[in-house]
Amino acid sequence: MADLLSDLRRYADSRGVDFDRALRGRTEPRPQAVEGRAFAVGDEVERSADGSKIRRGYVTAVDDPSFYLVRFPGVTRGVLRVPADRIRGAPPFPPIETRTGVLKSAAAAEDALVEVSTRVRRHTKAGTSPPRADVDERARLARTLADWAGTTASNVLFSLNPHITRALGGAGKPPARVREFPGRPTEPAPGRSSPPPARRPNRPGRPQRP
Repeated sequence: MADLLSDLRRYADSRGVDFDRALRGRTEPRPQAVEGRAFAVGDEVERSADGSKIRRGYVTAVDDPSFYLVRFPGVTRGVLRVPADRIRGAPPFPPIETRTGVLKSAAAAEDALVEVSTRVRRHTKAGTSPPRADVDERARLARTLADWAGTTASNVLFSLNPHITRALGGAGKPPARVREFPGRPTEPAPGRSSPPPARRPNRPGRPQRP
């Protein structure tokens, strides 16, 4: 073993490699392994391989040390609460150039997609043709998000409908960032019946019907 290490050291020296540092790199645990699955808000993650299709998203909040709130583009349920041991770091979102600059994150791309989709829909509601540049940019953003997240462009657009509708209702106001709406994971609401409509009071002077 000593002879082997000596030979490896000489080989590393001949190639300009720090042998001691290289050896430490192989024997010491990586920082990520020491920290476990420690992610911050905005970090891009993917579901760990468990036999299902890989889906990618980004962290919107840290619920507690063992759970993260993650938004997966194309998922209509919005933000999902995911156990820490079910996610891992994802390949970075590919930069995409838009008319307002280069977007380097999935979160920024979703925000931009909501903005351009809102402009397109306003034209549609008014019965006018949207600018071709907006239509093309909407398609590119949806396709890029879908390819990265592991879904389809139509799913991405459909999942953003609540955000686009909200932006349409606040004309003149900048739309809220997608990662801020909703701020908590969506869950099915318990079933409950609607309250009966309130009865209108009888007008004075009119006889009450039997």
